[in-house]
Amino acid sequence: MILFGKKKVKPSQKAYAVVTGAGSGIGRSFAIELAKRGGSVVCADINLEAAEETVKLIEQLGQKAFAVQCDVGQAEQVQTLADQAEQLLDHPVTLIINNAGVGLGGKFDEMSLEDWKWCMHVNLWGVIHGCHAFVPKFKKLGYGAIINV
Repeated sequence: MILFGKKKVKPSQKAYAVVTGAGSGIGRSFAIELAKRGGSVVCADINLEAAEETVKLIEQLGQKAFAVQCDVGQAEQVQTLADQAEQLLDHPVTLIINNAGVGLGGKFDEMSLEDWKWCMHVNLWGVIHGCHAFVPKFKKLGYGAIINV
């Protein structure tokens, strides 16, 4: 789906990226891989210490990275992240990876509705908040990429 424009960003171009859920797992792997390819990364996570650990790993590769605490279930925090990322990177963001997510364990009928609401708030609304915050910036820039995990 093309939301706007038709400018293609080559995979070899340096990314100025924001990765949510970058404190561990797939998010950490995305952030490190982007850095290995020459990108600068804002590592966002609800757990600031975990995001800071990812930043240390990226800095060992000689790349710029920044840690930001963000609860993607909160639209205001994601908008602040989008605004802050441009300042930290000293460049417009060209890639957002909406990766933050949570899971529930147990039997369906034993999980509370509150647990389900929390899961959907992060896993669904977190992606929507990310797209809502970054798409206007990409439109203004004329390009940008979104990866929803």
